[in-house]
Amino acid sequence: MKIKKGSIAYIKEGSIAYIKAKNDATKRTKSRIREHGEDGFLLERRADNISPPLWLVRSDSWYGWLPSKEFVVDRDKIGGDMR
Repeated sequence: MKIKKGSIAYIKEGSIAYIKAKNDATKRTKSRIREHGEDGFLLERRADNISPPLWLVRSDSWYGWLPSKEFVVDRDKIGGDMR
């Protein structure tokens, strides 16, 4: 399977990443990223076995689930592992 650059499939659980909402993302996703993602998010856990697939993300000021298909990772700003 070929994975597109910027895809969250590149990222492992526990990574710190700066994410960007896709143009067609919901207002909720865009707001959460804009309001809480300045310092990046800890990508805690994937939930691929539900529909839509989700990521549990955490920042200093918020944590919650975001749909995988609504954001991409800024590959130039990926951080290390916090665990």
